[in-house]
Amino acid sequence: IEIRAAGDTILADKLDQWLDEVRTHQGILSLVTARYLGETPSQSGGNGPLLRWKTAWLESIGNVIEGSQPGFFLTESGDVAITYQDLDRKELAQFVRDALGPLGEALTRSGLLVDGEEVPLIVGIACVDGPAKSFRIEQLHDAAGRCLENAASQGPGTIKSIEVF
Repeated sequence: IEIRAAGDTILADKLDQWLDEVRTHQGILSLVTARYLGETPSQSGGNGPLLRWKTAWLESIGNVIEGSQPGFFLTESGDVAITYQDLDRKELAQFVRDALGPLGEALTRSGLLVDGEEVPLIVGIACVDGPAKSFRIEQLHDAAGRCLENAASQGPGTIKSIEVF
């Protein structure tokens, strides 16, 4: 798994490449953005908890969605973003819901979560199906960000998704 920063030019080129591939076969490109609502590095005394939740999240979501070749990257705000091809919005949202259970178990084992506590994670999902030539990757990123902010207003464990045209 290679994780890149959102401002990375290699990442921007890769996202544009994925968009071109999806355009060619009129497939689906999805962006899943997750934010941890637990302790920040300044509250916990270091980056350890943040690294542990990101690792646990990537393992949980990777175990639920098999056969896809996702791309992983970190946004400038520290969120984890994952791109998928050819998974529809409802299917992807269900996979994310299914990954919350194993994530909670992993966070409990690592001491970041008390057993039975809600997973302190919110998720925004944006998908484009058969994108037009004029569609830009920023539209997908912005839509996932709006979903993430709407999820934040509803609290931990919330998943919001949208189809972008």
